[in-house]
Amino acid sequence: MSKKVLAVADDPGGGLAVGAVLEEMRNDKSNGITVYTGELSEKSVKDFDYRRIKSEIDKQEAERIIDKTKPDILITGTGGGNAEQMLRNAAFERNLKSIVILDFWKDYRRRWLYAEYDLKDMKELVFVMDEMTKSEMEEEGFPGERITVTGQPYLDKIFNHRNEKLPQTGNTEKEKVKFLLLSQPMKILGVENYEIHPFEIISGSIAEYGLLKNKETEITIKPHPSEKDYMTLEEDLKKSTAVNMKIKFATQNEDTEKLIRESDIVIGFNTIAMFESRAMNKRTICLNAAPMRNSLLSAMKNAGIEITFPDLSKFTEHLLNYKEGIVNREYFSNGIINSVKKIRQELSLN
Repeated sequence: MSKKVLAVADDPGGGLAVGAVLEEMRNDKSNGITVYTGELSEKSVKDFDYRRIKSEIDKQEAERIIDKTKPDILITGTGGGNAEQMLRNAAFERNLKSIVILDFWKDYRRRWLYAEYDLKDMKELVFVMDEMTKSEMEEEGFPGERITVTGQPYLDKIFNHRNEKLPQTGNTEKEKVKFLLLSQPMKILGVENYEIHPFEIISGSIAEYGLLKNKETEITIKPHPSEKDYMTLEEDLKKSTAVNMKIKFATQNEDTEKLIRESDIVIGFNTIAMFESRAMNKRTICLNAAPMRNSLLSAMKNAGIEITFPDLSKFTEHLLNYKEGIVNREYFSNGIINSVKKIRQELSLN
């Protein structure tokens, strides 16, 4: 008997994880899959016949979607809006099977901010990346019996299911070195009180790197989807830079993957795009501007992401002392098949 799957994502990272699972599930013709996507995750499900959903919906809209699609199981990511959680609330009330695919190593409780039930009473199954993540969630009050370790499906896809072989970059001998800075809102990172903006530290270190290496340098800053106005910051950065270094801001519509490919060294804080950079074999540096969970630090190290601190001299020294990063691909393996296997198991129990 055919089973109906309702999949919803409204966040770039969540869309990537959910999309990687749906691509595999599509091979099983016995399941009908209905996909709803928000604007920021649309790219991840472009090969599906999908419908749009707003980031913020009310209870009536969530119930309308559930009643219209009549799924046997609900699969969601964990977006910043309330849409996915409102659907989980409706599933909770109807005792409908629900699966949540966690996509990153942070903000666990905040992802259930709009839950209309206590976390200890949650009915959904949560797929997480590793045992360390499960332990961290249990420490925050999530019931361990509702958490299952599957691995991260999207990282499994990019590290283990792409045949592309690219040369390692970063210790480049080219006359011009292109840097890409993957921006994130400071408030979301937990960086609100600082004497020097982290961007100024990064630009200052790159300027010094260029002088010491006798190379021309260029920085492209890719804004986070939630960041809008950069004009003032752009001027401040140009004033704070000791040499005539080119700084430009990518538009919201510019493709992150394309920007990574065109860069020599990628710098970020704690975003999934840093793992994409390593999957493309780019030298990738994390500026540890705010405390990170041990699970995230472990994942970064296994991806070959270099980690340094928001200090001008330390960051400059790190740029100069290049060491090729090594990816532990086994660490990121089996996320797709484990997730699909568990979903199929849940469907068979209906």
